[in-house]
Amino acid sequence: MSEEDNRLNELFANDLGVQPPCERSLKEGRRFLNDFEIAAKKKLLELERKALEDKEKNLNFVVESERTLFNSKKRAFDNDECYNDRCKLFRGIVNEWGRSERTLDSLDEPPAWFRREMGEWKKAREEDKAEWKKAREEDKAEWKKAREEDKAEWKKAREEDKAEWKKAREEDKAEWKKAREEDKEWRNSMDEWRKSMDEWRKSMDEWRKSMDEWRKSTDEWRKSTDERLENLLNIVREILDVQRDMRNDLSNLTRKVDRMDMRLSRNNNMIMRSFAQPITEVPFFNGDIPDPNLPRITRIEDIDSLSEENCTRYLKGYGVSYDENDQSLWKRQLAKAVGLTAAYDESYTFSPFSSSE
Repeated sequence: MSEEDNRLNELFANDLGVQPPCERSLKEGRRFLNDFEIAAKKKLLELERKALEDKEKNLNFVVESERTLFNSKKRAFDNDECYNDRCKLFRGIVNEWGRSERTLDSLDEPPAWFRREMGEWKKAREEDKAEWKKAREEDKAEWKKAREEDKAEWKKAREEDKAEWKKAREEDKAEWKKAREEDKEWRNSMDEWRKSMDEWRKSMDEWRKSMDEWRKSTDEWRKSTDERLENLLNIVREILDVQRDMRNDLSNLTRKVDRMDMRLSRNNNMIMRSFAQPITEVPFFNGDIPDPNLPRITRIEDIDSLSEENCTRYLKGYGVSYDENDQSLWKRQLAKAVGLTAAYDESYTFSPFSSSE
C-alpha cells in the first residue's frame, strides 16, 4: 500500500464500513460521499428499528419503553449530528478536489457527469426520505395502538388485583378472629397449667424433704453396712488363712503317707524276697503308680533288662539320687529302692546298658 493510500485511509476513516477514496479525484470523492450518506441513513434507521424492538419487548412496562425510545432517539440524533459533521468535513475535502479539477472553460457550472450523479443521488435521497417517513408513521400508529392495549390490560389487571386483595383481606380478618379466639382458649389452658405446676412444685418440695430424710437413713445404713462388711472380710481372711494352713498340713501329710506307702511296699518286697517270692509293684515317691508303658519289675532280672531311659524314669519316680556319669550303680540303686535286697539279689551281677538301646 502506497503512502498516498495510507493518507486517504486516515483522512476518510469511518465506522460505517464505507471504503475511502482510492485517489484524489472529484468522481471518487462523490462516490464516497454518496456511499457515506446512504450508510449513515441506514445506521439511523437501524437505531430506530432497535428502539421500536426494545419498546415491543417491554410492553408491560410502558414508562420504561418511553424512556428507552427517548434514549434511542437521542442517540440517533447525536449520531445524526456526528455523521452530518463528518459529511461536511468530507464534502469540503471533495469540493476542494473538484475545484482543483475544474478547467477555465467549465468554471460557470459543474461537469455533466457531476450533475447527472447529483440528480440520481437527490432522487434516491427523496425516495429514502419518503420511505423513512412512511415507516415512521406506521411505527407511530403501531406504538400508539400497543400503548392503548397496554393501558387496557394494565387497568384490567389492576381491577383483578384489587378484587384479589379485597378477598385476601377478608380471609385474613376471618383467620385473625379465629386465631384470637384460639389465643383466649390457650391463655385459659395456660392458667390451668400454671396452677397445676404450682401444685406440682409443692409436691416436689415435699418429695425433696422425704428424699433428704431417706438419704440420711441411707447414709447411716451404709456406715453400719460398711462396718459389718469389714468385720465379715476379716472373718473371711482368717478362714482363708486357716484353710491355707490346713492345705499345707494336708499336703505334708499326703507326702508323708506316700513315703510310708512306698516304704511299706519296699519292706513287703524285702520280706517276699526272703522267701524267694516275686515282688509287687512299688508306688512312686509322690504316691502315683508307675506308668503302664514302663516294664513291670517283679524280680532282679527285670531290672537287668531295663533300658537306660526306663531305668532313669524309675529312679526319678522313687526319688533316688544317682550319678549320671556312673551308670554301673543305677540298676543296683533301683533294686534297693524296690526291695530286691535278698542274698541272691545282692550277689547278682548286672550287665551294662547296651549301646543299641
